[in-house]
Amino acid sequence: MARFHLAQVNIGRFRAPLESPIMDGFRTQLDPINALADRITADSNSNESGSGIVFRFLVRYLLIGLAAYVTFVSRPQAFRGLLIGLCLPVAGMMIEAAFETYVALRRGL
Repeated sequence: MARFHLAQVNIGRFRAPLESPIMDGFRTQLDPINALADRITADSNSNESGSGIVFRFLVRYLLIGLAAYVTFVSRPQAFRGLLIGLCLPVAGMMIEAAFETYVALRRGL
């Protein structure tokens, strides 16, 4: 079994040849980005298998789901509180957008 699996493929085209002055910013960032990628993937201290990671992920979400279930069953008001808590930021953003629109229209923008 392979140690690494491909998770993402990015396809792009250069705007100019790599030696071109327009590509200087890209060329100067290659070494630091490759060093960072090597540092992230160099997981030599970890002996954990992929199945162990998946198991931890599933147990974590099972425990979160169980805690949410117990909370909602034990107190019916908890579900209403959750919905209100989720809606408050959206309402705040809508009020802010309405205010910004009002200010922009008042300034004639």
